Amino acid sequence: MVYIAEYTGWPLGAAFLLCALSRNRRQEVRGALAVFLLGLSLEYLQHLIYHNAMEWWDVRDDALAILAAFTIYHLTRSCYRGATLS
Repeated sequence: MVYIAEYTGWPLGAAFLLCALSRNRRQEVRGALAVFLLGLSLEYLQHLIYHNAMEWWDVRDDALAILAAFTIYHLTRSCYRGATLS
């Protein structure tokens, strides 16, 4: 559980922040793609520098965290829009 929180925390937080700062869907998708490419490039650099095998499960976990952030952002935003103030 600590592994999940530690290694998926940064893409989840970064994607959520970029979604919150975006003004339209295109910017949200670009931000999510940028966070994914950052994670992919970090894994590739670790592969080159340390001569380890490419850790594709980390890339997958980053992608799942980004999708989770995107989903949570849109669910909370749609719930907030649907709420009426009395």
